[in-house]
Amino acid sequence: MTSYPDVLPCVSRIEGHSAITYAGVLRTPMTAGNCRQRRAHRACPQRLALVFMLPQTDLATWLGWVNAHAFTEWIALRLPGLAAGQAGLNTTPIPVRFASDLSTELVQVHRLWYWRVRVEAEWLPTVEDLA
Repeated sequence: MTSYPDVLPCVSRIEGHSAITYAGVLRTPMTAGNCRQRRAHRACPQRLALVFMLPQTDLATWLGWVNAHAFTEWIALRLPGLAAGQAGLNTTPIPVRFASDLSTELVQVHRLWYWRVRVEAEWLPTVEDLA
């Protein structure tokens, strides 16, 4: 697993994060009675909505690194969440992989230009992560 470089901007804490947890429920209709329902995963995969605020000068470097690593490899990205809460920290590295297109928007902050980049990443927590 590749670690996210410390020299690149971290995930924005101002924009906030969101997550969708997939229950992975499979339903089989029965001819007589209720449907049979079972889980496809022992630990439910999560899809995280992440936002990066990148200075104009860092965009090309960030895009180069992301194109080389984040879509094809699991990367260790410092994020708040279950693992950080269990460790008693604000953020901790968790393995994620980018799973959507990048959505970019140029915004002006205090007379400086920043790129707001939105992406969804997948995280497959282990049973130990949820204990």
